[in-house]
Amino acid sequence: MNFSQVTLRLRAIKKDIHELRLTPVVDIQEKIQILKSINILLREQNKLLLIRQRIIDTRKNIEISPQDFHSIHSNQYESEKVA
Repeated sequence: MNFSQVTLRLRAIKKDIHELRLTPVVDIQEKIQILKSINILLREQNKLLLIRQRIIDTRKNIEISPQDFHSIHSNQYESEKVA
């Protein structure tokens, strides 16, 4: 899953949980089933939050190698020299 897919699913889970919590309940068995459904959604949400955090960490950890940095810097110098 990519970042946008994870984000969309997290929003959908939040909406589903909200709707489940608003569901009117008459008997205790219904309430138990609703709470089980919410629990399942919360577990999925936790897994997706971990995935999203890994994606964010991966983006932060992308480093430019010293050779790439030198290449970028020298290209910038050359373009300034020409201008």
